[in-house]
Amino acid sequence: MPRRPAWSRPPRDGQGNTKDDEAGRACGLAESGEKPQRHDAVRRGKALAVFDSLDLVRDALMLTLLLSAPILAVGLLVGLVISIAQAVTQIQDQTISFVPKIASMLIVAVAILGWLSVKLVEFAAAMFTNL
Repeated sequence: MPRRPAWSRPPRDGQGNTKDDEAGRACGLAESGEKPQRHDAVRRGKALAVFDSLDLVRDALMLTLLLSAPILAVGLLVGLVISIAQAVTQIQDQTISFVPKIASMLIVAVAILGWLSVKLVEFAAAMFTNL
């Protein structure tokens, strides 16, 4: 297996341990190298490990993608329909599509506001209970 370049290897202390190894020892993990369950470090009252914080950021970004997808999909479909209508009628004004796209996206946002708020409250509750 080829060696990774120095800039892509994790920093090590004088004994060859990485920072993740130190975080694992601080959390009370076994020296066998097993990865802790999610949020184990937080439950034990220890410092949040690097991989736990990355999981939290990934979950937040996935929730953002999930919540914005319906609104953006409606804007995409309305823009496509208006573009096809402009091509058929040979109207080449770029500002025509803005008002219908904004209006349709606003209507969808108001329509799914209950679902959006439920998902956000569930995520916030999960974050506070796991920390």
